[in-house]
Amino acid sequence: MSTNQRKPTPVKKNKPLFAGKAGKPPSSSISAFISKTPGKPPKYRTEEALKLKCDEYFEWCDAKQEYYSVPELALFLGFVTRQALFEMLKRHRFNYTINQALRRIEIQRSKMLINPDNRNSRGSIFDLQNNFGWRDKQEINLTGQIDARMAVIPVFATVEDWQKAWDRQVKQAPKIPELPAEGEGK
Repeated sequence: MSTNQRKPTPVKKNKPLFAGKAGKPPSSSISAFISKTPGKPPKYRTEEALKLKCDEYFEWCDAKQEYYSVPELALFLGFVTRQALFEMLKRHRFNYTINQALRRIEIQRSKMLINPDNRNSRGSIFDLQNNFGWRDKQEINLTGQIDARMAVIPVFATVEDWQKAWDRQVKQAPKIPELPAEGEGK
């Protein structure tokens, strides 16, 4: 071999994730494996710590005389997006505290809608629809009975006029074939 050529490197086989047979964890270390699953540790260990942080956000907004917002609350609590806050709301044990904070923002938005000084309520409506599930829809409730029967009752001046109309109806009616008398047609 010349000095410029490299030796081929041996191909390494993928090692199984676990130390047991065929990639399965040994039965003695299952609980140790489950406790070491990957994932970010929770930001708040107690519900009280989360509530204090939420209250701190609302006090901060009140001191600056700013409106509350869901994305800002999420950022203040240490989440990257508002969706992460909503995900935590779905599956975390502190969902009551998060729900209270979101209701506080929703109450502020709904009060902004009825405030006479608020000349542009589109922003509040947008926020309520996108963060709190409000919808613009009309519900039309149609209840009651509809009587669709109609009767046409002809009025005749004389009995002779009625007799003429009756005769016309009888002539226009389809003919019903007569049934053979008993014993005939067999």
